[in-house]
Amino acid sequence: MVPRFTRTGTSNWINNAALNGEPTGAGPGGIQPPVTLTFNKLGTAWATVGPLKRAWLQRTLWTLFDWSASFYRNGQYVREKQELQRHLAIAIRRLPFSRDEIASLPDNYARRQFDWGLLQGLWNQAN
Repeated sequence: MVPRFTRTGTSNWINNAALNGEPTGAGPGGIQPPVTLTFNKLGTAWATVGPLKRAWLQRTLWTLFDWSASFYRNGQYVREKQELQRHLAIAIRRLPFSRDEIASLPDNYARRQFDWGLLQGLWNQAN
């Protein structure tokens, strides 16, 4: 099986979890250049991936796109960022969802259990 895309490792990424007092945590951090993403040219064979995995992949690709669009480093890597954004846009467009697939995704907002009293307590402490 040929992978749809590959990327460089994460060994050069910065993990600032220690700044939060959780040195074994997962961040926040930053992706440090150089990063290489390689997309194959096999076409749109995403039908074999279920809608939940496709939604997760789409979210991850959008996160990377947003990061690349907001990342500012004194004008460095402009051409590289634009190239990355072009490839990400193509990949995101290749992950469409039908109405039935969207309806089949779990509704995490409907299942949430939020304690509004906690929020009210924080509000009262701030005022």
